[in-house]
Amino acid sequence: MALRFGCLLDHVHGSRALRAPLRRLLEEKTLVRNLLKIPRSLRFKATLSAPPSSAETNLIVEIEKTAKKKNKPATKKQSSFDTKRQTFPPEVDNIHREIIKVLQNSRHQLKDKIRMLREREAAAAATAKKSRSRKTAPRINFNDHRLDILASHIHDGSHLHQDHLSNVSDFRIQAPSALESALPVKNSAPKKDAPPKKESKSVINKALKEEARIVEQCQEDATVREMTIQQLNSSLKSYILACAHIDLVKPIFGAIAFYREQYPSPVDRRKIVDVSVYNLLLNIFAKEGNMVTVKEIFQQMKSDGIRPNAQSFASALETIARHDPIDVKTAKRIIRQMQDENIPLQDMFLQCRFVLDERDCVLRVIHEIRPNFQPTIPFCDVSYQPTILESLNHRPSAVLKDTPYRGVLPNRDLSRQLLKDQMDREMRGVLTVKSIDAVAPDAKTRLYRSKLDSLKQQWAKTLEMSLQRNMDALKMQFRPKRGVHIYPYLATLPISDYVDILVDELIRLAQGSEGYTPSTFMLHAQLGRKVMDKYLLQCKKNYKLVDRLEKTYSEYLKYFEDKQVTSMYNCRQYWQKVEHDMKLPARADLGEHSWSKFILVRIGKFLYDTIINEIKMDSTMLRQVEMHQYVPAVYKVYRHYADRLKEEVKPHPVLVKLYKGSRPETLNFDTDMCPTCVPPHPWLTAKTGGYLLQKTVLTRLPEMSMKQGCVVDLVPSKQIFPILDTLNQLGASPWIVNKPVLDLIIQVFRNGGMEQVDIPLPVSQCPALPKITRDLSSEEKNVIYRQRFMLKKKRSEMFSLWCDALYKLSIANHFRDSVFWFPQNIDFRGRVYPVPPHFQHLGGDMARSMLLFAKGMPLGDKGLDWLKIHLINLTGLKKKSSLTDRLAWANEILDDILDSADNPLTGKQWWKESDDPWQTLACCMEIANASRSPNPAAYVSHFPVHQDGSCNGLQHYAALGRDQKGAEAVNLYPFETPQDVYSGVAGLVEKERHQDAAADVEIAKVLDGFVSRKVVKQTVMTIVYGVTRYGARAQIQKQLADIKAFPEHKSLPAASYLAEKTFDSIKQMFTSARQIQDWFVDCAKLISSVRNKPVEWVTPLGLPVVQPYFKLPKNYAESSRSVHLLQANSKPNVMKQKNAFPPNFVHSLDSSHMMLTCLHAARAGISFAAVHDSYWTHPANVDIMNKLTREQFVALHSLPILDDLSEFLEKRFSYSPGDIGTPFPEDPRLRLNAVLKSVPTKGKFDLTSVLRSTYFFS
Repeated sequence: MALRFGCLLDHVHGSRALRAPLRRLLEEKTLVRNLLKIPRSLRFKATLSAPPSSAETNLIVEIEKTAKKKNKPATKKQSSFDTKRQTFPPEVDNIHREIIKVLQNSRHQLKDKIRMLREREAAAAATAKKSRSRKTAPRINFNDHRLDILASHIHDGSHLHQDHLSNVSDFRIQAPSALESALPVKNSAPKKDAPPKKESKSVINKALKEEARIVEQCQEDATVREMTIQQLNSSLKSYILACAHIDLVKPIFGAIAFYREQYPSPVDRRKIVDVSVYNLLLNIFAKEGNMVTVKEIFQQMKSDGIRPNAQSFASALETIARHDPIDVKTAKRIIRQMQDENIPLQDMFLQCRFVLDERDCVLRVIHEIRPNFQPTIPFCDVSYQPTILESLNHRPSAVLKDTPYRGVLPNRDLSRQLLKDQMDREMRGVLTVKSIDAVAPDAKTRLYRSKLDSLKQQWAKTLEMSLQRNMDALKMQFRPKRGVHIYPYLATLPISDYVDILVDELIRLAQGSEGYTPSTFMLHAQLGRKVMDKYLLQCKKNYKLVDRLEKTYSEYLKYFEDKQVTSMYNCRQYWQKVEHDMKLPARADLGEHSWSKFILVRIGKFLYDTIINEIKMDSTMLRQVEMHQYVPAVYKVYRHYADRLKEEVKPHPVLVKLYKGSRPETLNFDTDMCPTCVPPHPWLTAKTGGYLLQKTVLTRLPEMSMKQGCVVDLVPSKQIFPILDTLNQLGASPWIVNKPVLDLIIQVFRNGGMEQVDIPLPVSQCPALPKITRDLSSEEKNVIYRQRFMLKKKRSEMFSLWCDALYKLSIANHFRDSVFWFPQNIDFRGRVYPVPPHFQHLGGDMARSMLLFAKGMPLGDKGLDWLKIHLINLTGLKKKSSLTDRLAWANEILDDILDSADNPLTGKQWWKESDDPWQTLACCMEIANASRSPNPAAYVSHFPVHQDGSCNGLQHYAALGRDQKGAEAVNLYPFETPQDVYSGVAGLVEKERHQDAAADVEIAKVLDGFVSRKVVKQTVMTIVYGVTRYGARAQIQKQLADIKAFPEHKSLPAASYLAEKTFDSIKQMFTSARQIQDWFVDCAKLISSVRNKPVEWVTPLGLPVVQPYFKLPKNYAESSRSVHLLQANSKPNVMKQKNAFPPNFVHSLDSSHMMLTCLHAARAGISFAAVHDSYWTHPANVDIMNKLTREQFVALHSLPILDDLSEFLEKRFSYSPGDIGTPFPEDPRLRLNAVLKSVPTKGKFDLTSVLRSTYFFS
């Protein structure tokens, strides 16, 4: 039987004398309880080699007697508890010594793990006992393989330390025979009663598989524990800072003592209460000049085995500086201790985050000892790491003729006023804009508005009283010695701030959609984040970071005025230069002040409970009645989504009706949902950039995935400089509103919308719900119920679309006379997005048509031609024609173009037939203005011209595989006219269909005349992004349904047939692409299923990527704790991981291509904007941008992308021989290793052909 050390070492202290009798303790719970009752004086600390003493033997006998008295067996059996000492081979004793050395340092971590393993192995043994014969079934030793590992380390003379636990999940002492079988034995003859060879192999293979599974499970458990400890550390730091913010010191020590008691293991304790936690304590008492407490903290750090760092000593010196006169003797002792720790004085000023006067205090103390000391802050390394960007590390020799920014900002005084306006807006957190739906109110509207205003005032009074009452109750429940509590977090803001937040939240709920509602968990997290944002703004103000930012930004504005500065630096480099020249200390990003998801949700829940329990309204307020009925203004509902129950918060229907009927004159938007009126703060690190004061996340992630954000935060900032600089260049591009187009759209919107050009209709134009009367039959009622359901769904969709258009148009109208900027961030793959969600250039046709570059440029010789070609591209009518033919056709229809510009709503309205009607109309107006100008070449145009990739995903696949046929199909190879991959695939499918029809295949005959480019286009477009055959069938079936002549009952088999033929045709046309895609799928499947880890990789520009697809456990309920456990212990969703890896990897490549083009466009001094694989610039700069686009695509794919990916995956996910041990047949670990190495072979396509391809991007 097995003795598991981790469960008992606290009490027996590794005594070898108790090894044999304690072997049965884990099987007898009563013995364990009796052992724990033994006085501590009788617990032995004998060495491993000490023989059992008489006292020990007597103790063991007493334990046996006690157990026998309590557990009387029904039948008499010989006791299996043997007090005789068993003899073990010398090799085994060596192994035991090393095991105990390791486990004595980590016994606390292994307790829960060993208990879990015991339960699993007991269940496995019970199952094996039923399935095998008693005579021939051998006892499987699950630990022989791990003992082999330990023995090999010992025999090789290498020291075994705690790191070896990564491969060894459980240790136990077994019977001598079992341990001897784990060691190499020479000339050992097989036993006579050995089982047959075949049966033995199958049993051993099963055991080895179980062994591998146990090791993986133990590694997962270690990950869960590590993430829990990290979460506690983060929460403890934010808790300390929140307590300090409200001058509560006692709860800080209570929380630290609580976690020290909860986690007695020194290793765990040092991770939870680490040096950063102690530094926060030191900083608090340093400001008070409390030298006594500071000394006590240093003593506690020493007793815990935590080494102080530069920040610790800086706080100690600051404490001395708070006293007058300065204690020079103590200061010298601190500096001497720094020298003993190998911490130079210079490191304080390079590593420490100083706020307020901390830096001056430290420097004053140092000058008392070393008067000539002056800290030097070297200019940080601003160069790029990737070799592909080596050319950008050299400063340009010539000054740019012009830049996209110069002349956009007003004079220095007005620019500073705009800066103050933006900072004030972000401090308030809300931007109020006038609604374009606001009209002269009638009597009913005025009544509704007055009722809504009185309701808000009533809510504010109710909330103020209830919040104060609830806060007082929460304060009484607050126990300083119970760990982290939400009271200090809530106490950071005054009650009036909470009243404003909750009233705004009530109005936001009233604005919501009737159909979709976020879960209560998401609502709690969002509300908690609003509270945290206000708290962080207060901290920035208290630490005078707002003043520092204003001072730095005022100097940074020179970058947009001086073209010589713009030629020498990018945005990030110049900001760093300004900080260096101003000799500012290292930035304090307030990362430790941020609250964990657990805290955010608890705060949000506290506030939402106040809303639900306290806020009432009169449900009869819109009717003339004598009796008033007060009901909750919002309430909870529960909805089933698949197999999960979702809790939602809904506003009362009367409140929704009241808000809609009031037709409010203004709309409120969070500041981070709107453009900025000055250039954004440049991204300097993964945590610093975007909006000036509001916190902006670099990587947008799903709520359930935080690993990607953690990975990006951990990499050095220098590694992601290319990504940050791309965001800075795109964010620095100024925009203005196209006012003539905006006014037309608002006119159409106010007149009831227009479906033909995608202006949504108001809900009032939705048909009324049919009524159900008593005289209807059951079948008629069911029909009406279905009609009502569909109409309600349609009404909800119409309202959502109408609100979306209202928000876009209202924000655009607010900025109609201003220059504005869009802060940028990325998704987990590296694709770039503007942060404002409503009004931005990644929106649809309507939003894009309203945007122009703020900086205008003369058209030049070819600018007008590019405008005309761009117009024809927007219509989608000449995709197969050459650029020359497109230009010629634009000149032919110039009258229609001019008529559209002059009479957009009353003329021929040619622009409405376009694929993108509003952008087409905007382009018509620009062409009309340029054509009618005295000198079209000198006409200053603000209009952006687009150049789009030709099926960009397949372009990257063809380049990766050097596929000649595929490259020709997607215009990587130069042709006189553009190649249309969709028509090519449709032609191959039609050829196959014709052959099948000749072979008398029925469905092929039915499809005669129906196979077209349009039918297969969506499938070809999405096949590169991992669409399945099921998805392809649905796409094609939808296209066939739109063909009126096609028989409806044949659509399903026809779609299945065409989907299969489309896949075969793609495989035939793109051989290398399919091989690469299949390799991606195999890698992702094995990584997620065998390794139980999400797929990861690093883009060519250095961005680490982690796929955020995990399985939700059954009966999963969203909560702050469940999300934390999900992040720590969730297994990857194998299906999503393998299906998403090919498209996600290609998306990371197209984002890398866009970033390369953007960085080189900035060096060339041309304007640049992008919507993924659509690049925008001024008409005069299209040729320059096209050249850069092709050069950077060739440079990107000249890198060994697939080889680098294989090397990374192999290093990250493959198994070493030591991990595998004894492999079993068809071992998936061996298959994983083999697949990761098997890079697909490449074709012979000459990549430089792209440089000559006109239609690569066009």
